[in-house]
Amino acid sequence: MTAHLDPPEFPARRGRKPDQKKREAIFDAAHRLFMTRGYAASVDAIAAEAGVSKQTVYKAFPAKVELFAAIAGRISDGIVAPLDQAHADALSPAEVLTELSRHIFEVVYADSSIALHRVLIAERAQFPELAETFYRVGPGATRVRLAEYLARETARGRLRTPEPDVAAEHFLGMLTGHSYMRRLLGLEAALTDTEKARRIEAAVRGFLRAYRAQDTAIDR
Repeated sequence: MTAHLDPPEFPARRGRKPDQKKREAIFDAAHRLFMTRGYAASVDAIAAEAGVSKQTVYKAFPAKVELFAAIAGRISDGIVAPLDQAHADALSPAEVLTELSRHIFEVVYADSSIALHRVLIAERAQFPELAETFYRVGPGATRVRLAEYLARETARGRLRTPEPDVAAEHFLGMLTGHSYMRRLLGLEAALTDTEKARRIEAAVRGFLRAYRAQDTAIDR
C-alpha cells in the first residue's frame, strides 16, 4: 500500500541499530530538510546534514515514511504530555486543559510545525498516504488521547462528555480553527504571549461551560 512512499534509496537493511545520538541527528536533519525541500529530500542530503553515512540512515529508518511518521509522532508526544494519567489525575480539568492548550500553541503554531504542514499540503497529490500517516500519528493521536482523558474525567464525575471524541474535536477546534488557517496561509503573524493567554482562557472556559458536570465549578 505504501510502496511508492519507499523509494529505492531506502531499502531495508539488517544490522545493529544506530545509537540514540545518531538517531537524533538523523531525525533533526530530516525534519529540517523536509521543511525546506519537501518530502523529496534525498537520503544523501539527510545523511550529509546529519553527519552520518547513508547506511546509518537506512538502519535507523528503513523507509522514509517511517522517518516522517517519527517526526509527526514526536510533535504529538510533546503536545499530549499534560494528559498523562498520573499527572492529569492530580489536577483539575481547567488546569489540565490550560496546560494542554499552552503546549498546542507552542508546538502546533511554531514555525517548524507550520512549515511541515505546508509540506504535507504540497506533497498530498503525489504521496496521499503521507498525509494519512501524519494525521494518524500526529493530530489524530492527539485527538484520541484527549478523548481518553475526557472519558476518564466523565467517569470521575468532573466532566459530562457523552461523546468524548466529539468533545475532543470541539476543544481542539476552539484552539485552532480560523486562527490556525490564517497562520498556515501566511496571513497572520505569530501570536504574542498575551494573545495566546487570551485565546486559551476563552477556549477553556467556553469548553467547561458546555461540558462540566452540573454540580462542578468551571475552575475545578
